[in-house]
Amino acid sequence: MLTINFNAGIEVTDELEQAVEAYINENMGGTDWYDVHNEDSRMDATREYIEENAWAFNAWFIANHASEGVTTDVIEILQEKCEGANEAILQLIEGGSGLDEFVENAVNFDGCGHFLSEYDGQEHEIEIDGEVYYIYAN
Repeated sequence: MLTINFNAGIEVTDELEQAVEAYINENMGGTDWYDVHNEDSRMDATREYIEENAWAFNAWFIANHASEGVTTDVIEILQEKCEGANEAILQLIEGGSGLDEFVENAVNFDGCGHFLSEYDGQEHEIEIDGEVYYIYAN
């Protein structure tokens, strides 16, 4: 059974629901669960994901955004604590380039689909009545 989860900020009409379902059936597949976002909600969701999982980024990427003098070796030692290191890593990032730049660069490197699509890491875009929606398979 196909499940489409529209972000709470999206006004869901029959036309939108039918267009999204048709797009999924024609262009996507392999899973039964899909999330649909607009521009604002996809960026909010991506930022939230990145904030919750900063500890899991490549050590070199974190070090490039961390406080001056923090090396990949330091990051790798912290990462041994897995999720328990997340708050410390966020503080190092805030003391460096800041979280906004960290998120922006992560999205520029990998795209939102990497963070929001658990199934295939892909982002699908559909325009309906002049509004752009982003679909992620999960």
